[in-house]
Amino acid sequence: MKHFQNIPEDRFSEFRTYTDIHHNRLTVYAKKGEFIPDVVYKDREYAKSLEAVLMTLCKELDATYKKVMTAV
Repeated sequence: MKHFQNIPEDRFSEFRTYTDIHHNRLTVYAKKGEFIPDVVYKDREYAKSLEAVLMTLCKELDATYKKVMTAV
């Protein structure tokens, strides 16, 4: 998870990210003033953008996990 500690909060244009190292948690938030459930069910493109962000992060987590596990 330390690899993700320095992800810029505004890396993804429509979303904010927050890394909580103490709880090993990576959170994706809507931009300030928005609430994901309010938008995701009404805007198909927003839902696709959210899916793309989550898939990007999942691929990066998977790659990092594989590097760590093969280094052991």
